[in-house]
Amino acid sequence: MAMAKGEVPGFIAQMKSSVKFKENYAGQFSIYLSNDINEKGKVIFGGYNIEKYAKKGSSEKDIFWANQARNEEYWAINNKQVNMGDKILAS
Repeated sequence: MAMAKGEVPGFIAQMKSSVKFKENYAGQFSIYLSNDINEKGKVIFGGYNIEKYAKKGSSEKDIFWANQARNEEYWAINNKQVNMGDKILAS
């Protein structure tokens, strides 16, 4: 998508084009969703913090990785179904 004259690239486009970001951080982001009202969720750009945002004893093998859908405009993931517990929300 071409930028109009005077427009500022979006946050993701700026990270994608930043040499300094690419040198210091992974090309990934992580989302921590909490079901505890006292613990806020968090989005981390450039990596993840397994020690803080996973159950004690968790390791790399316990991380669920989702590939980003091929879309340059916004983040999306490919999925077949969305569940909340045993209830199917979308398929």
